[in-house]
Amino acid sequence: MLYIKIDKTIKTPYYKQIVQSIQKAIDMKLLHDRDRLPTLEEVTSYYQISNISVIRAYNELENI
Repeated sequence: MLYIKIDKTIKTPYYKQIVQSIQKAIDMKLLHDRDRLPTLEEVTSYYQISNISVIRAYNELENI
């Protein structure tokens, strides 16, 4: 989960930060095909954010 970066001091929505972090991790070869992403519960509890943000991010990633 260390590749997901969320900065609560900027205006970029959390879901976009999650998407950008995961895309960057893929580009940097930190994530590969079939790697498991953190669960909804893992991300929401670690970053103390709404599950809606994570769901939206994961849905957006599925559509890329």
